[in-house]
Amino acid sequence: LNAIGINFDDWDKPDSALFYHYKIFENIDKLDSSRITFTFNNIGNTLLKQEKYKEAATWIQTAVSLNKKDEDQYSLAANYTNLATIAYKLRDFSKAEMMMDSAYKYVVESQSTEKMRDYLQEQYRFSKAKGELSLAMDYLEQYSTLKDSIFKEERVKMLGELEAKYQVQTKERELAESRASLVEHELLVKNRNNQILLLAVFLLIILGVAFFIYYRQKTKNRHLEQEAKLQQIYAEQEIQKQLHEQRNRISSDLHDNIGAQLTFIVSSLDNLKFFELSKEKMAGKIDKISAFTVETVNELRDTIWAMNKDNISLGDLQSRLAGLITKAKTACPQIDFKLQLEDGLENDILLNSLEGVNYYRVAQEALNNAIKHAEATHIKIVFSRQNGHIRVCVEDDGKGITKESLGNGLGNMRNRAARIGRELKIDSTLGHGTQVCIF
Repeated sequence: LNAIGINFDDWDKPDSALFYHYKIFENIDKLDSSRITFTFNNIGNTLLKQEKYKEAATWIQTAVSLNKKDEDQYSLAANYTNLATIAYKLRDFSKAEMMMDSAYKYVVESQSTEKMRDYLQEQYRFSKAKGELSLAMDYLEQYSTLKDSIFKEERVKMLGELEAKYQVQTKERELAESRASLVEHELLVKNRNNQILLLAVFLLIILGVAFFIYYRQKTKNRHLEQEAKLQQIYAEQEIQKQLHEQRNRISSDLHDNIGAQLTFIVSSLDNLKFFELSKEKMAGKIDKISAFTVETVNELRDTIWAMNKDNISLGDLQSRLAGLITKAKTACPQIDFKLQLEDGLENDILLNSLEGVNYYRVAQEALNNAIKHAEATHIKIVFSRQNGHIRVCVEDDGKGITKESLGNGLGNMRNRAARIGRELKIDSTLGHGTQVCIF
């Protein structure tokens, strides 16, 4: 009954396995109850594979109690290894650690290579579950080495048995040859049989070597797959870390820029209480505060737009600037606005959210300066690629500017470019227009 239950478990038919294991208890009065401890552990092991962890733990704990009375180190090693698996599957890593320590104690005492193999395999899975990838790789290497050594011992034993058989047959052949003069017909029959047997021996050896090579290659491929999975886990952790850093930088940007602007607005409104101004001057002050407030709201919208995306594609950025140009055309119909994309650039090129919002704000600042100060008839925004990065340029055919005339705007644009590790370049000649580029 026990053997049938184990076979169904190996064939991934847990319901049938449990049926035969439970049937043992129905026949308990007819059985040798001193070996019943195997059944408790086998039931727990099947339930563990079904992810019924708490129910499995109850059965295995019963097996532990019985095996401790019998001082059965071999079975206790298996019991504690299973309990450690249940603990880390339930994310109780502290308990899993204690169970692993107990398992190791009984593995050593049992001197079982099989149980040491199972222990190293479970330590690898446990370390991987905890995210300790370096330690997981170490246990995986130990497990593979031990498994390979077991296979090697079995192979040497098999070849030794074949060699012994071969030697026996050789002696028989020699004996048959010494009697050739008496029983020639019998010798011919034995020689033919010996040749067939010799051929079979060599075929078995060749098959054994071929199977060994196949097994080693399969093991190597499995190791490579495990390593690739660990690398993927590490890469996902790095991506999450980078996203976290980006969100922190955007939060800082909100605090430094939007927070400072709102503070200025509140301060300006408070100051109005302390001055006696004419109605016209009061209206002018309020208009300036209102315009600054609108600018702050627009900047907040841009930041929220960036924060809502893990990445900003070139298409997103192009669409956002196209909306800005549409508004500019309404306000300044005398100016010809264009948005140009260099040949070969794909719309699905990705920037992180912080890069995207700072590219947009530099282009926005440059466009506003061109509208307000350049007296241009044509303004163009050009997307291209330079040094592996996206290059965005705002070009106009206006009267040109000096760096001094840009004031705080130049400093703001340079700070935004530096914040994402990019360069800002301004080319302007009086009377021949201006080009502002971030790349």
